[in-house]
Formats: sequence, C-alpha cells, structure tokens
Amino acid sequence: MGSTKQFSQAPWSPRYESDEVAVGVALAIALHALPLVVIVLKAAYPSLPEAPEQPLVNDTLGWLLVQNGQVQRGLTVLQQAAQKAPEVPDIRYHLAVAYAKAGRSAEARAELTKLLGEGKSFDGIDAARALLDKLPASP
Repeated sequence: MGSTKQFSQAPWSPRYESDEVAVGVALAIALHALPLVVIVLKAAYPSLPEAPEQPLVNDTLGWLLVQNGQVQRGLTVLQQAAQKAPEVPDIRYHLAVAYAKAGRSAEARAELTKLLGEGKSFDGIDAARALLDKLPASP
C-alpha cells in the first residue's frame, strides 16, 4: 500500500494504511463497536491479534476486548502493546485494568505503583489512582 496516515507526531502514534481504515477505526471506537473494530483492524492488519507493529493499535484492540468481557484475550494483546511501548502510560494503565479484571491483583498493583511512581501525567491518572486504592494490599 502507499503512505500511511498518522494521527499525531508521537513516535508511538498509530499509522493506518489508508484514510478509510483510520476513519473506520475511529468510528468503531467512538461507537464502542468491538466487532467493527476487529473487522477493520483485521482487514488492515491480517496478523492481528498476534502482534502488529503498532502498539496503539494493540492498545485499542486490547482495551476494547477487556471492556467487552474478553479479558484474557485483551490482556494478551495489551501485554504486547506495553512491551512495544512501555513509555506510553495509557497502555500501561489499560494493562493494569486488564490484570485486575483477570484477578491478577498483585500484577495490577505492581504495574500501577510503578506507573504512578514515574510522575507522568496521562488521561487515566485519576482512574489509575482509584483502582490502586481498591486493589487488595500485597501480602
């Protein structure tokens, strides 16, 4: 395909193969339409969910999977995203939520403690603090 489309200048910003894919992903996300997101992303990235090279695409897919009850599958995708872009706090917050929903409280607590300890600001910071407060204390 030709040139890719990018939503921001950040190095981890997702790049989509066409305007149609970018619009389809954005629309599906806005509508919280998980099946549509999966269809659009699978069309653009046939290797999904194995490990696309775009961590924010993985984050989007993994986060929607977790929010739609497919926690284990979403957790796997979010782990891949966090591994590729550990500097992106939103991905790590989503990963912590997935750990918590999967009953892996110690891992959720560790991820949140490390993330919040870095002092970076991100959209989900208040929710991250609230989740950390709700998690059981480590033994």
